[in-house]
Amino acid sequence: MIEEQGPGYDELELRASAFEQLGVLQEAFWDYARLIQLFPDHYLAYLRASNILLKLNQYDLAIDVARTGLLRKTQDPRGDDLLNAALDAALVARYDSRKASLPGTATFISKLPYDILGHIFWQAINNYNVPDLNIMLVCREWEQVVKDMPTIWKPLVLDSSWVEISARVRAWMEKSNRRVADLRAQSPDGLTGWYEEYGSQSSRHLEHITFQFSANIPKKFYIEADPISFIWRIKNSYGEERKYPLKTTGRKAPFRLKELTLCGVTIDFQTIYDRLKDLTKLSIEGSEIQCVHLFPILQASPRIATLEVTMNHNEEPIATTRILLFMLKELRIGQGDHVIKCLEVPSLRKLTTSYMHLEQIFRDLMPEDLPLTSFGLKHAQSIEMSNCSLPPTLTSLSFAGCYAKPDDWVDRIAAGECPLLTHLDVSDTKVGPECLIRLVQARNPPTTTTAQPSSGSQFARLANLNLSGCGSFKPRFLPWFRTRVAIVIWTPVRYDSD
Repeated sequence: MIEEQGPGYDELELRASAFEQLGVLQEAFWDYARLIQLFPDHYLAYLRASNILLKLNQYDLAIDVARTGLLRKTQDPRGDDLLNAALDAALVARYDSRKASLPGTATFISKLPYDILGHIFWQAINNYNVPDLNIMLVCREWEQVVKDMPTIWKPLVLDSSWVEISARVRAWMEKSNRRVADLRAQSPDGLTGWYEEYGSQSSRHLEHITFQFSANIPKKFYIEADPISFIWRIKNSYGEERKYPLKTTGRKAPFRLKELTLCGVTIDFQTIYDRLKDLTKLSIEGSEIQCVHLFPILQASPRIATLEVTMNHNEEPIATTRILLFMLKELRIGQGDHVIKCLEVPSLRKLTTSYMHLEQIFRDLMPEDLPLTSFGLKHAQSIEMSNCSLPPTLTSLSFAGCYAKPDDWVDRIAAGECPLLTHLDVSDTKVGPECLIRLVQARNPPTTTTAQPSSGSQFARLANLNLSGCGSFKPRFLPWFRTRVAIVIWTPVRYDSD
């Protein structure tokens, strides 16, 4: 590639390298400066010139050279990464040199390292909505840190039309060196405007994308953007499912995507499921996924840790042998009786199911006797389990919204089943108050006030009890319950007269 830069490049580059190895840094810098003048689109000259200036303790000039190199278009994608690393090194060195010259009476925050101070500012601006101008007005040093640190400007929010936010976005993109890593789009027009102006150069740097709107994405967006996590949430007043195709034309290699979350939106998995590999999280809410698409994704993602899906209950399973997901720790599944029997999940600790039968879940779960710590059974018509008991390792249990009364299970817990249980959720059920009183009397005797098992007690004390929406529970019982249980959650149903 050097030959393409024109005559004279080899000689200058070799001489500059020789000067640098001999320690004649000033002469080496002048040769690199000459290379920049003759070949302004070659990033290596900017990179080495900035590094030499850093060694010469000329931090301001090193920063300027690195920034100038970033503004140049380079054919090598490594150029931006290397120049950004050189810029960060120069910024840190300049800040540290100024910090070393502070008097002994300087405040503690003035002595914080550059990267820690920058991280504090990043948290303030992006997580606590502190205006960057407020920080910059504190002192000249803070103003310089905010202006100089590109990582502060990596998250970008597109929350309105492009006409309204274009000036703010352009300033943001300039401060971030056009390298936003976290894109949060709430307006399709704002996203389109940003993409038309910056997308072709900046979308390849995106690591996290969050969409919260119901409109089509720019056609080329998925070709050029390859994030690590992608979230698309759609909420509308009618609650109907929205269906959109995922544009992948022209891309054949697997995505580097690790986390995919879809809420209220259905994408065309037929076009992408064979390119979703090594996922660590898959969450699909408000829509269904078919086994023919889910199973190939799971087979290609054996290290998946979180799976949240609602299945098509009319579909027959297609797996002939169980799929081993040896790192799956959390499973939330709806209408998935036919899916659980196709999985092997030795590391599973949290299981939440909807519209499924309790006994069938534990009959099909593999391996047997899993040490679950959390289990939820929502909207179940049958919660009978005559041939076995719940795992003794459970610390959290939920029967929220079950159509069948959970009184038998509450009495079994009061009798000693699930001895480690500390959280119980029976909200939106018809549980009787008498069995709840028996439970609290057995598990939370008045002699112990801590949330841990008392000396000589074989049961953990209940620390959290959710009774919201229980029509048979009356508020006159609340004072007594709250003297025994640390947290009691209760809200009346709308038709309750008490």
